[in-house]
Amino acid sequence: MNAVRVFKDINVFHSGFHTRCILLMPLFFLYSFIGVGQVNKRLELNAGLLVSAERDPGFSPLLFAGTGISGYAAYSRETEAKSNLVDVFYARSSLNNRFGSGMDVHSAGIMVFHFFHDGKEPGKGLHWGWSNNNEFSLRNNESVNNFNNRFDYVTSFGPAARFRHPFTLFGRSFSIQAIAHMQLLGFVMQSSYVSQAPKGYEVETVGGLDIFRRSVEWFYPGRAWNIGVWPRLQYQLETGNLLSLGYQYGYSRLDGAHRLTKSRGNWYLGIQAGL
Repeated sequence: MNAVRVFKDINVFHSGFHTRCILLMPLFFLYSFIGVGQVNKRLELNAGLLVSAERDPGFSPLLFAGTGISGYAAYSRETEAKSNLVDVFYARSSLNNRFGSGMDVHSAGIMVFHFFHDGKEPGKGLHWGWSNNNEFSLRNNESVNNFNNRFDYVTSFGPAARFRHPFTLFGRSFSIQAIAHMQLLGFVMQSSYVSQAPKGYEVETVGGLDIFRRSVEWFYPGRAWNIGVWPRLQYQLETGNLLSLGYQYGYSRLDGAHRLTKSRGNWYLGIQAGL
């Protein structure tokens, strides 16, 4: 089975078991974005340098590490009571193990944050909320003769916190912001230990939705981990736009047929404009 077949399988998966979740999510997000009072909307574009290390025993027990590039587009909507952030990202990196064997990694996804600050100042202090991570990752290792394309897809939810601290330096307006999240509950679909297809496709005697039931695994503490810390420094221009210098660190571990681990750090520059 090649990578094209894997993408087709994922599309079918979305039309089956996953469809009910997708139909409910837009309504859930729409409700979360409804607010009253003064609304502050912003669009942010970022570009960065990605440093990552991954270990996929389906390829090799060795650690693959290297650098890559990333791009982010974020939309934020802030009212007096809550803040909403939708972050769409894509990253590509070239990793190598200590013997020089290479692996190309492509990742894309959507990260959603909701923070609540009713009765508090939105622009400063600590705000609690929740987050949702949806990420697809494709790994390709041409040095592997069989099953050299492998993937994983994750949808997960968990708590999040944001800290903001504005300050003035040399008559200029700056602010420090840090976001932290921990994913606790969701589901995972990934390549099995012996092939690039999910494990449900290896059982020849089953078909239909039973394939998806056997391929989808639960994401919960002890079986899967995903945490992230995103600090950044912002400088406000005279136009009201913001320049950002930030760092996004994320660690994930998926314990399925094998243990897949990822550690990624992304340094980026960005610009944020009001809408």
